[in-house]
Amino acid sequence: MNEKKIRITNNRITDCRRKNKEFRRLDSFAPTTFDDPERGVWFASNKSCGFWTDNWALLGNTDSGIPICPVCGSVGMQMKYASWEESVIKFEKNGHPRYEEYLEYRKGKCASQENYKKWEEEYEDFLKKEEREEES
Repeated sequence: MNEKKIRITNNRITDCRRKNKEFRRLDSFAPTTFDDPERGVWFASNKSCGFWTDNWALLGNTDSGIPICPVCGSVGMQMKYASWEESVIKFEKNGHPRYEEYLEYRKGKCASQENYKKWEEEYEDFLKKEEREEES
């Protein structure tokens, strides 16, 4: 049974799984476009969730309007996409091959339903699968 997550925020109902894209700037929270490096990225602040997105339409909200993971309700942090991308590339260069590609694969997915160790193993399997496909 696929039940939609719905939260009531400021007396309106927000469907956390909307398909429309809502990119926002962090300096003013004004709407922006996908290619704006100043757009905001939201990511969970604990490793048991792992949800991240730059599409604000996917997030849930607390009653006071704080963005949260639409699956498990974890609060998160925000940063500009340009800074996010820079930190991901740096992490990848420090011994985590194709991490940027893996994050794109995990975008919009919550790991709270999974064992975090399983998530780490999934990254290893992701790398091995791609290597096997390249060899074919």
